[in-house]
Amino acid sequence: MNRPIVVVAGNLGVGKTTLVEMLGQRLQWHIVHEAVSDNPYLRDYYANMAAWAFHLQLYFLGHRAAQHLGVSTVERGVIMDRSVYEDANVFAKALYEMGKISERDHDTYMRLYGIVERVLPKPSLLVYLTAPVNVLMERISARGLAFDRQGIDENYIASIASYYRRWIDEYRDCPVYTIDTAQCNYVADVESFNAIVAGINQYIGG
Repeated sequence: MNRPIVVVAGNLGVGKTTLVEMLGQRLQWHIVHEAVSDNPYLRDYYANMAAWAFHLQLYFLGHRAAQHLGVSTVERGVIMDRSVYEDANVFAKALYEMGKISERDHDTYMRLYGIVERVLPKPSLLVYLTAPVNVLMERISARGLAFDRQGIDENYIASIASYYRRWIDEYRDCPVYTIDTAQCNYVADVESFNAIVAGINQYIGG
């Protein structure tokens, strides 16, 4: 593909946003940011997941689908901070199996997701970031966002990590490039970052 679409996926605190910003600047690609600060449901969700989980996931579905469809008009490479795919296959599935979303609401969500997913341009590459749960918890605590501290504990992060592994094991829509961010300090080590850039170019033929 002459105009690659690269999705960066991974658990909370794994380093997605930082890597997306760095790659976007290095490769001169269009950056699609994850909407957090203007999300009208996120704070309520972390205060009461059962009451707001379905609302939050519907918001993400619509917002990320609009973002993803919007990249079809971009004339350069695109790099996306999280995607509609992990919303459905990680977070919505986890919330359903945890009893935070009812079966009826989950069925409704997945029907809508199926319609949306069929019309989205497929990614060229999925960059999957991982790190041990204790490292993720340290990073979440260090970044100091108020809603990060509501409803997020080690068990929740570990559970989400397991759903990510299940999703990645079954993912077939494009190649997956896995990076352990606990072992690769791409922020401080230029060579580590250069290796990631080279790896991405190898996958997409850059």
